[in-house]
Amino acid sequence: MKKLIRSLKLSNNIRNDAKRASFIFIKYKNYFAFLLFIVIFFCLFLLFRDFLLFTPDYGLSDAYHQHLGFKFELFKHLQSNKVPFWSNQLAGGFPLFDEAQTGALFLPNLFFLKLFSFTDGYVLLFIFSLFLISFSMYCLFIKLKTPWDLSVLLAINFTFCAPILLRLVHLNIIQTISLTPLLFYLGYIVLKTHSRLYGLFFALILSQAIFAGYPQVVFIFLVGFYSYFVVSSWLKKDLKERFRVSFLLISMYTIAGVLIASPQIFSSLQLGQLSSRALSLDYQTSTLFSLPIESIVSFFNPLYKGTVRNGTYPHFNSNWGIYWESTAYVGEIFILTTIVLSFYFFLKRKSNKNSAVALGYLLVFIFLVVLSFGKYSPLYFLYNFAPFNLFRTPAKFLLGACFFLFLYAREIIVFFYVQQKKLYRIVICLLLLLNAVSLAKFGQSYHVFKKHTQILERPELAKTIDEDDVVLSMYFNDRWNEVFFKKGWAQKEQIDSYLFFRNNLNPNANLLFNISSADVYTGGLKLKRYDYVLSLLQESIKKSEDTVRFTDKTKNLLSMLGITHITTPYKLDDRDAILVDFVTHESESIYLYKIAGEIQENYYLPKKVIFTSYLSDFSKSASDTSHNLISQAVVEDNKLEISQENKAKITKFVQINNKLHFYSTSKTSSFIVLRVNHYPGWNVFVDGKQAPIFKTNLIHMGVKVPAGRHEIIASYTNNAFKKGLVVAILTLGGLMYIVFQEKISKSLSRK
Repeated sequence: MKKLIRSLKLSNNIRNDAKRASFIFIKYKNYFAFLLFIVIFFCLFLLFRDFLLFTPDYGLSDAYHQHLGFKFELFKHLQSNKVPFWSNQLAGGFPLFDEAQTGALFLPNLFFLKLFSFTDGYVLLFIFSLFLISFSMYCLFIKLKTPWDLSVLLAINFTFCAPILLRLVHLNIIQTISLTPLLFYLGYIVLKTHSRLYGLFFALILSQAIFAGYPQVVFIFLVGFYSYFVVSSWLKKDLKERFRVSFLLISMYTIAGVLIASPQIFSSLQLGQLSSRALSLDYQTSTLFSLPIESIVSFFNPLYKGTVRNGTYPHFNSNWGIYWESTAYVGEIFILTTIVLSFYFFLKRKSNKNSAVALGYLLVFIFLVVLSFGKYSPLYFLYNFAPFNLFRTPAKFLLGACFFLFLYAREIIVFFYVQQKKLYRIVICLLLLLNAVSLAKFGQSYHVFKKHTQILERPELAKTIDEDDVVLSMYFNDRWNEVFFKKGWAQKEQIDSYLFFRNNLNPNANLLFNISSADVYTGGLKLKRYDYVLSLLQESIKKSEDTVRFTDKTKNLLSMLGITHITTPYKLDDRDAILVDFVTHESESIYLYKIAGEIQENYYLPKKVIFTSYLSDFSKSASDTSHNLISQAVVEDNKLEISQENKAKITKFVQINNKLHFYSTSKTSSFIVLRVNHYPGWNVFVDGKQAPIFKTNLIHMGVKVPAGRHEIIASYTNNAFKKGLVVAILTLGGLMYIVFQEKISKSLSRK
C-alpha cells in the first residue's frame, strides 16, 4: 500500500513538473525561438567562417568581382573611421558612396565590418541577414497567431527557399530582403492600431532597407504591401473612413522612411544623372530578364531547364532569364502540401473566419507572379512608366511572390493543423522539416565556397604591379564564358579555372589587392563621360583570332587615362606593349603587358588647349595622329588661354582618395590637369583660395595656377549627402515630435 501511495505521489510530481515546464515554455517560447535561431546560425557561421562565396555567373562572379571588393573598401575606410565617399582605385576616380551597393550607411555593415576582421565580418553579414529573415518571419507568424512549432519551421523554409539562397551572390539583395518581414510586421501593426511609435519604427526600418543598397527590392515590397492592404480591405469590406485614415497614415510613414534615407538617395540620384545608365529606362531595358511563363514550373522543379552549375542551362539571351533570378523553387513537399491543404481549406471556408485573409494573400501572390512575367505579362504596359521602368529584371518580383506564398500557406496549414489530432500535427511538422533540409541542400550544392586564403591571396600577376599603376583588363569575359557555358562549375577542374581567372585583375576585385583599375563594375551606374572615353579606347583596339593590336588612337587614350598595364588572354602585337609576365592553367593563358613610355603621374601639363563642345570632336582629336591629348588637351571653355611655356615643378604630391595636396613652382602661369574624374563636389584651392575648375579631355580637372610657388589642394565633399542629412534629421525630428506628443497627450488624459 505504501508503495502504491509513493508511486502515485511520484506520478503526480512528474505531472506537475511537466505542467510547470510546459507553462515556462509557453511563457518564454519567443525567447526559446530566438535562442534556437541563434544556435542554428551560429553553427552556420562556424561552418563557413573560413570560406568566402565564389559562385560564378555570366561573364564573371557578382559575389567576387562586385560585392567583395566594395565591402573590402568599406572595411578599410571603417577601420580608419572614415566614410568611403570616393575611391581613386576605380575608373579614374569614382564616387563610391553614391553607388548604393556599397551600403555605407547600413547599420549591420558598419557594425560587423568595424568590429571584426574582414573575413569574419563579411561572413557575418550573410549569417546575420539569414538570421534576421528567419527570426523576423517567425515574429510575423507569431503575430498572426501561428503555433510556435509551425512558426519556426515556416520561417526556416522561407529563409532557405531558392529565391533567397540563390541570391546570396548579391549580398545587397539579401540584406534588403532581411528587413522585409520586419517591415510587414510593423506595417501590419500600424494598419491595425494606428500606433505612431510603430509608425516611427516602420520609417526607420524602411530607411535601413534603402541604405542596404538595393532599392528595387524595397519597391517590390511596397508594391506587395500596398496591394495586400487594398485587397484585404476590399475583401473584409472595411469602412471607407478607416481605410482612408489607414492609407494616409502608412503612406506618411513610407514617405518619412524615404526622406530619412535622403543622404543615400540624393547621392545616388546625383550619380544617376551623370551616369551612362538612364534613370528612367526604355521598355526593352526595363523588361530585360522577364520571367518566361513556363518558369512557373521552377516553384517545384528547379532543374526543368537544366542548371548553370553543370552547363546544361540555356545560353545567355534576353529571353531565357538568369538562372538565379528565374528560379522560384520552394520545395516539392511544400508545394504539394499547400495544394492539397488548399482544397481542404476552401471546402471548409464557411467555418473559416480567415478565408478572406488567405484569399488576399493568394491574390497578391498571383499579382506579383504576373508582374514578374514582364514583357510576357498582361500588365506589360506598366513597364513603360515610373516607377516600374526605373529598374530592369522583372523576375525579381518572385521575391515578393514567395513572401506572400508563405503567408498564404501559413493560413492554409494553420487551419488544418489546429483541427487535427496530434499525429497529423507531427506529420505536418516532419514534412516542413524535410522540405527545409531539401532546400538547404539545394542552395548549398549550387554555390561555390572557397577558403578565404585562396580568394584574398594576391594573384600571381598582381605581384609585379605597384600601388600607383593602373590596370586595364581586356576580353576577360570571352574565356570565362567558355568555361561557364560548356562546363559550369560542378567539377573541381572548372572551379580551379575560375580561380585562375583572378589573374585578370578585374574590377572591383582589384580593391582586394590595393591595385588601381581603369574600370568599375556596378549595376550600371558608371560615369557617362569616363565610360564614353573607355568605349573609344576599347573600340580602337584591333583584335584578331589570337592577337590584339593597338592603333594610334589607342596609344593616345591610354596615355591620357594614365593606364600603365594591360591584362588579356590574347597576345599583344605592339612594340609599345612590353610583356612583363604571364600565367597558364591547362590550355588558358593570361598575359600582363606594361605600356612603354614616360612614367604616368597623377597630373599632366598641356602645351596647348583646343576648344570643343561636341563629343565627336573629342573622338576625332583622339584619332588624329598629330594630336596628343597630353600636350594638346581638349577643353570646354573657349576663354581659357595658357602659355606655351607651360612648365611647372610639382613637388610633395600626395593623393588620398578624396584629397590631393601638392606644391607648384613656375616662372609663368601654368595649367595643371589632374587625372581625376570631374564630378560635383570637387573643389580646388590655390593658397587657400578657391580656383575655377576647367573640364579637360572630357573627364579630367584642370586648374590655372599663377607664377611662383603655390600650395594646391583639391578636395571632394559630397554636398548631396549633406543636403540629404539635413532632410533626414528634420524628418526624424518631426516623427519623434509626433510620437512624443501622443505619449504626453495620453499621460495627461490619464491624470
